[in-house]
Amino acid sequence: LHCKAALGNISAEGIFLRLEPDDPVDLELNSTVDVEITSDGETLLLHGIVRSRRDRGYGIYFPKRIGEGSANPLDQLARISAELQRDLLSTRILRRPE
Repeated sequence: LHCKAALGNISAEGIFLRLEPDDPVDLELNSTVDVEITSDGETLLLHGIVRSRRDRGYGIYFPKRIGEGSANPLDQLARISAELQRDLLSTRILRRPE
């Protein structure tokens, strides 16, 4: 089952994703999921574990590897996370309340 999700938050080890209200996905805590992240033409496939859920959103943790299975490219995720956070910080610094 595939669905699109909006980014709520990202870090070097995890992500919070928000789903559309009418999306049929219902993820259980501690279930495993695959998450595809695309940023600036680069696509990462990450294997994660659902650690939290609230308001149609899910917190997903990306360990170094799931069991004896596939390894996660956490160094690439850390770089993307830092770039996104830097962009958000720049936006926050430039805006002033009127």
